[in-house]
Amino acid sequence: MMQRSAIVSKETGALIGECREYRRNIGAHEYFEEHAQRAPDAVALRFQGRVTTYGALAARANDIAGALRADGVCAGDIVGVHLKRCVDLVAAVIGIWKCGAVMLPLDPEFPAARLQYMTRDAGAGAVLTQGSAPDWLATLLARSIDTMRLAGDAIRHPFDPPKPNATSPAYVIYTSGSTGAPKGVVNTHRALCNFIEAMMAEPGVCAHDRLLAVTTLSFDIALLELFVTLSAGGEIILADADQAADGAALGRLLADHGASVMQGTPATWRMLLDAGWEGPSRMKALCGGEAMPRDLADRLRPRVKELWNMYGPTETTVWSTATQIETSSDIHVGRPIANTQIYILDEDGAPVAPGEEGIVWIGGDGVSLGYLGKANLTADRFRMDPFFGSPGTIYNTGDWGRRREDGCLEILGRKDDQVKIRGYRIELGDIEAALNGHEGVREAAAAIRNDASGECSLIAYFVAAPGARPTATQLRAFLREHLPFYMTPQFFVELEALPLTANRKLDRNALPAIAASRPMVKQPVKLPPQAQRLAAIWTDILKIDPIEAADNFFDLGGQSLQAARMIARAREELGLAIAPDDVAFASLEQLAGAAGEAA
Repeated sequence: MMQRSAIVSKETGALIGECREYRRNIGAHEYFEEHAQRAPDAVALRFQGRVTTYGALAARANDIAGALRADGVCAGDIVGVHLKRCVDLVAAVIGIWKCGAVMLPLDPEFPAARLQYMTRDAGAGAVLTQGSAPDWLATLLARSIDTMRLAGDAIRHPFDPPKPNATSPAYVIYTSGSTGAPKGVVNTHRALCNFIEAMMAEPGVCAHDRLLAVTTLSFDIALLELFVTLSAGGEIILADADQAADGAALGRLLADHGASVMQGTPATWRMLLDAGWEGPSRMKALCGGEAMPRDLADRLRPRVKELWNMYGPTETTVWSTATQIETSSDIHVGRPIANTQIYILDEDGAPVAPGEEGIVWIGGDGVSLGYLGKANLTADRFRMDPFFGSPGTIYNTGDWGRRREDGCLEILGRKDDQVKIRGYRIELGDIEAALNGHEGVREAAAAIRNDASGECSLIAYFVAAPGARPTATQLRAFLREHLPFYMTPQFFVELEALPLTANRKLDRNALPAIAASRPMVKQPVKLPPQAQRLAAIWTDILKIDPIEAADNFFDLGGQSLQAARMIARAREELGLAIAPDDVAFASLEQLAGAAGEAA
């Protein structure tokens, strides 16, 4: 196993990543532009059968940068990116950076209310769209720029790109907030440049690599997939939204394009494996976003050349540690990347001894500027580094961890109400605040539970308002209007009252466990043979029995990645061709019948 050169501070016991020189006062897009000038005909990106060269991508980014400047966008302005996964998504980010502006990802799959809040809270002055502006945007600001109508604006509106400095913001990404409102994390070009160069070194991405990009831009790990690859002169294979949620489709993309690198959360890798992917032995697999389960490491390691475990919060620029996993019996998150410090401190801020548990703080060049427009919250989670030699800031991750004798970091969980599901960081208070907005709910709580297989379920508990009896279907539909898909609970449990501690606070640990199965009906309705076979797959995935003819997969608590697994298994085991869009609305019997006809 390759060992990163990291040292342990004798004074604080901190893990200190290798001190590596990088180009501090350039924009993150300039790595790409150098490759575009040097090898304009090299392939930069493949998407839905279309090949885009470095030169063509650079020209498209110039079009967008020119249009933004002509529209009055200046250095430091925040520009939203409301684009589906396509070539323009990548060009838009480069164009925004080229004119000195700050990128704000606005995932079109997010609810309109959340997108409107983020755009307003960030103070975005312009938003890049495809086609006419959606209603929520049209009522919010006058400037939306349709990328489909841009052509040659960079030529018509030449300008000298502004030069970034160490604190020039590159992007704002919103994360879940404990008070019910998401908060925008402001990350700099300097932090992103350090991350890019560190990742090119280890785990290593080079000009010969082809990386399959599967992550939405609203999840910061997408920055590795897109801009570490382009900075190294490599090639991006961009999966569309449907392919990214379909394990079989991802397997075909990996095989058809000879991908050498892929990054995913444990849930994404499990979805790929469950679809029957055997893996090319030369591929490098990067896994992060939540804890790597031992059984997943056991399944992945024989199928790939290298398996890497990554760790880091949005506030410290994507990943802060990385390690190659050699054995599933020893899973940890490794050592800090270049120019990064890891401290394990007690609740008073003092260093703890090796092996002792404490709060993980991260310092170094990857630390963000804090939360946009939230000085008090920034002051609560960030502080000046009292340990390292040069001035800097350290961030309280809220994670509980310990430093091993071999200098590796172990993450042990959290001491607050923040959780991670399918790689996304979620504040339970964000879900609770949204659920409390329903007229039929008097008060609400949320929690996570793991089943016997290690699958994580998000559960909502609620006390109904007087005279109201909201159903799970009604509450789920309401939340989908306010929260991203990954924050929608799988199960809803009505209680007479929420459990409280002696201090009259919510006792989250006392929330009742949810039954793994639905009570049996006295006379279960007999399903047609094909529906019976499909119901067996649903039961195996959702751990619910019996499944009835009128049941809907998502109303039973299914999530999008589980739906992708179900579709893959139905195709493989039953020969059923189920369309992903149909799963959200059709019943079990309708899916089995329609899929049977299509097959």
